[in-house]
Amino acid sequence: MRRPPLWMALLFLLTGWAIVLVAMGVIPVPEKSFEAPRWVVGVLGAVFLVGGFALLLMAAEGVVPEALRQGGLYLVVLVMVGGFALVFNWAAFGSGERAFSGSFSLFFFTFSPGSGDFQGRLAFGCIALGLDVLFFVMLVRGVIGLARYLLGVDGSL
Repeated sequence: MRRPPLWMALLFLLTGWAIVLVAMGVIPVPEKSFEAPRWVVGVLGAVFLVGGFALLLMAAEGVVPEALRQGGLYLVVLVMVGGFALVFNWAAFGSGERAFSGSFSLFFFTFSPGSGDFQGRLAFGCIALGLDVLFFVMLVRGVIGLARYLLGVDGSL
C-alpha cells in the first residue's frame, strides 16, 4: 500500500481542528448558520481530526512498531465509525424538525419527489442502525483481539 502524502494528513488535521473550534465557539460563526446542534458539528470535526491521525499512522509504516500502528489504526477507524453513527442517529432519531431533500437521476432524467420528514428519517435510520451494528461488532472484535494480544494467544489484532 502506498503511503499517503504528509500534506493530506495535515489538511485533515487542520480541517478537523477548525470545525471543532467552530463548534466550540472559539472561531465565531453566526448562530443561524448552524442547522444542527454544535455537538453534532463537533463530532464531524472530530471525525476529520482522527482521519488525519489515521493518515499519519498509515504514513508511519516502518517507523512505528507494526502492532502499535495497526492497533492505532483500528482505534481510529472505530472512533470514526462511532462518530458517523452518532450523527446519523441524531438525524434519524433526535428530537426536532428536519429538512430533508433528495433526488434520483437515471440517465438524462432527474426525479425530485420532495423528501419528507418520515422518508429522510427512515433513510438516515437505516444507515444509523447499520453503523451501530458495525461499531458494536468492531468494538467486540477489538476487545477480544486486544485481550488475545495481551495474553500472548495471538500476535495480531
